[in-house]
Parts: sequence; structure tokens; C-alpha cells
Amino acid sequence: MKTLRFSALRGGSFAHLGGMMGLCFFLGLGGIRAQNPSIKPIEPKTVRDLVEIAKKAQKKLLGYDLRAEILLRMPIPGRKKLEETLGKARIRFDRDAQGKERSRVLSQLKTPLGTMSVETLRNSKGVFIHQASENRGEQWYKIGPELMAKLDHAKKVLGKDQSSPGGGGIGNFFKISFLEALARTHDLSLKSKMDLMGVSCWVVHATPKESSTKGERPVLPSAASDMDLYFDAKNFILRKMIQTLRGKDLFTLTVRSFVPNPKFEKQIFSESSLGKGKFQDIMEDPIASATIRATLDRLRNAEKKK
Repeated sequence: MKTLRFSALRGGSFAHLGGMMGLCFFLGLGGIRAQNPSIKPIEPKTVRDLVEIAKKAQKKLLGYDLRAEILLRMPIPGRKKLEETLGKARIRFDRDAQGKERSRVLSQLKTPLGTMSVETLRNSKGVFIHQASENRGEQWYKIGPELMAKLDHAKKVLGKDQSSPGGGGIGNFFKISFLEALARTHDLSLKSKMDLMGVSCWVVHATPKESSTKGERPVLPSAASDMDLYFDAKNFILRKMIQTLRGKDLFTLTVRSFVPNPKFEKQIFSESSLGKGKFQDIMEDPIASATIRATLDRLRNAEKKK
């Protein structure tokens, strides 16, 4: 087993239930590698090798249609035991030859506080969100192009905060760049291959660093936790992730299906397909915009230090 320590590289992060949990099921995924049976695939010996091989493969991916299942255990104020949230997500992503991205994410959750459904769409006009829950009813939110540009800029400057709805979020979580971001707060080691649901996978184990996480925003809900990540040995898709704390599973994500480079109908990425509700500027809702405001505050503080 070899341990990898990289410097803080820019990548994605994953927000948790407290900040509009549905908005954390974002977009993105690793690529598919062309297979030639006469050529033996290069096998990584370290996590860095895995990252470099996967990056080359992911350049070929222009879009995908993914379905995943989520299990989250977290404390609820006033309750002693960890409460479970179960969820399903469908993520559709498309990128044209000019690199312009469109995405649509539907997450359906059963939480201790009731059911929630969130659909998030991103196109050239901004980000559009339809949320429906037992507690708050229905809301329609919009993040316009100007705010999106600020959030994209924040992602480049901060290099570690993509938890806002338009920041890339789970897209980078599935991409191999997630490992680069995770290396800020964890030591990464490459284990041997193993079979997972009939798929041969490389396993990366992540152990939290003791002293280097001060001031860092955790990539996942709890920075002080171990993780096992399973990457398909043929195409480097993240097939499963298990996050544990003191021997207890906190978070499990399992990819059930993945279709690379599908052909989507144009209507799928139109905001009109989200319903007939009137979209409200997300900054007018203090709860929905909490993560965005925190990101912009961090951006201002970072730029003052330059």
C-alpha cells in the first residue's frame, strides 16, 4: 500500500443535508476509455497514477445519464441516535464542442423531517431550481448569469468550494479531481483491486490528516472521517463511496447505472420543463441562499488578502 500526499489542488466539494440537501446532488462523472483487447491497459501503482490515467479518459466524455442511490446517517437535534436519509438521484449532463455545459439533476429524498424533491437545471441562462418538501411546500429559484459568473470565479479563486448549486458540486465529486480536492484534508492510499457487484474496481482509502485541515472547508460533511472509494478499473467511474466515522457508516453513495454520451432532447435542458411556477431570485430567500452568501464572503476575504 502506498500513501499519496499532494498539495492543495483545486477540486469539488460535497455539501450536506443542513444546507438544502437536495442541492448537493449536482453533476459530473468520469469518462469512458476506448478498449483495445490487444493492448494491455496500464495499471496504476499509486493514487497519482490513477488520477493521471483517469484524467486522460475523462477528456473523451461529452455527456452522460447517471442514476445513483444515497444513504446518509446524521444526528438530529434532540435525538440520541443517528437518523437515516434515503435518496435517489438522476443526473443528466451535456457538453457541446465549445465546452458549454448543460445539466439537469433530480434528487428525491426521504428524510427524518419528511420527504423532499429537488430538481436543478443549469443552462446558458443560469441555474433554475424547483424544490418541493413536506415542510416548506414548493419553491422555484433562479441564479442569474451575473451571480453564476461570481460563483464560477469563486470556484477558481478558492479552489475548494463547489457546494453552491451552480458550482459543479457532485460533478466534481464523480470526476477524478475529487481525489485531488480530498487530498487537502486526507492521506490517500491505493489498495488492490476488488470485485464490487460484478465490477472490478480500484479502491482508494482516505484517512483524515491530523493537523493540516485547519481553516479548510471539508470536502464532505465530516472531515474527520475515513472513506473508501471504488473506481471502475475499466473506465474509472466512481462506482461507490463509503464514509465512516469511529467505525460507523455515515454516508454511502452507489452508482446503479451510467450511460456515456447519450443524445438528449433539447427540452430536457429548458427551464420551462420544470413547471409553471414563477422563479424567484435565490438571494431573496435567506435560507436557500445561505451557502451562496458564505461562498461570496469567503471570496471577498480571499481577495482582500491578495
